[in-house]
Order: sequence, then C-alpha cells, then structure tokens
Amino acid sequence: SRYGGQNPVAVNPVSGDIALGSQGGLDWGPYVAYPRLALEVSANETVKRLAYSAYGTRLAALTDAGRVIVWETASGAEVFRPDKATAW
Repeated sequence: SRYGGQNPVAVNPVSGDIALGSQGGLDWGPYVAYPRLALEVSANETVKRLAYSAYGTRLAALTDAGRVIVWETASGAEVFRPDKATAW
C-alpha cells in the first residue's frame, strides 16, 4: 500500500469529500477506499500538505520538493503547477 505513516488529509468544506496524500499522488472522493479521482504529483515526490478552497472548488497540494499543485475538484483538471512554490 502507498499509505502508511502520516499522510496528509483534507475534508472538502462543502461536499465532505476526503483527500488523502501519499508518495507520488493523492486520492479524493466521498470514500478514500474507492476514490473518485487519483491524481499524480510525481513518482519522486510525496504530498506533505493538502487544503481545499473555502468553497471546496479547488484542492491544493504541497510536495516535499516545495511545489504547489492545484486542481479543480469538479473535473480533476490541473489548474496550477509552477516549478517551485513561491511566497505570495
């Protein structure tokens, strides 16, 4: 299993969907055992932090390489992936 140790978890404030981060990606959906979507970050990276937007329309992941990746929760489409996370 790719889950073990301390994996980041986030709960969508609107739908209640659960996002669970791991090595190489994350899963999210109403039930983590049967995720709606499985998303890749990179085989060499681990998701360290997860956060939903206030209205639950976006999901952001921070990797151990310092990258931030953002997806639309309705479609799973990636909307933001810079080479490195920067301070805003």
